Amino acid sequence: MKENQKAFELVKKMVLSSECWKSGSIEPAKECAIVAVETILNFQENLIVTDGSISYEYWKEVKEQIKLIK
Repeated sequence: MKENQKAFELVKKMVLSSECWKSGSIEPAKECAIVAVETILNFQENLIVTDGSISYEYWKEVKEQIKLIK
């Protein structure tokens, strides 16, 4: 799955599983999705996601794509 597709999927899941839709803002869902990605990046030793690896770079790009969602 492309990074921008994964970013959208994560934000969509956060919207559906939260009350963000009531506020009319996607920003809280984006913040939740970023927290999820940061958790993956910070658990790199457990997930074999090391700095410079393909997985690490993928998740870093997903995080950047989340920020671009409007």
